[in-house]
Amino acid sequence: MLQGELAAETAHLWVADKTTRIAWYQKLIEDLDSYLADDDLDPRLRHRYSCDVATLHHRVAEEKCDLRSNIEIDAGPKLKSEVIGRI
Repeated sequence: MLQGELAAETAHLWVADKTTRIAWYQKLIEDLDSYLADDDLDPRLRHRYSCDVATLHHRVAEEKCDLRSNIEIDAGPKLKSEVIGRI
């Protein structure tokens, strides 16, 4: 019984970590997009921020894919619905 409870708690913490990371990446994307909207932004910074935004979009996609694939394998219906609601 204890092992099952531990596995469930671990799964919830893993999901919380992934969704927090996704939210953090999306916040960084929003912040960088606001900088990119500035017409007076130095071209070197514009290039760097554009590359950073592309990298962050890629990381968000990877995190979501990782969540979805692991949820398909390991999660029960309750955890699966919780994760789908978060991403």
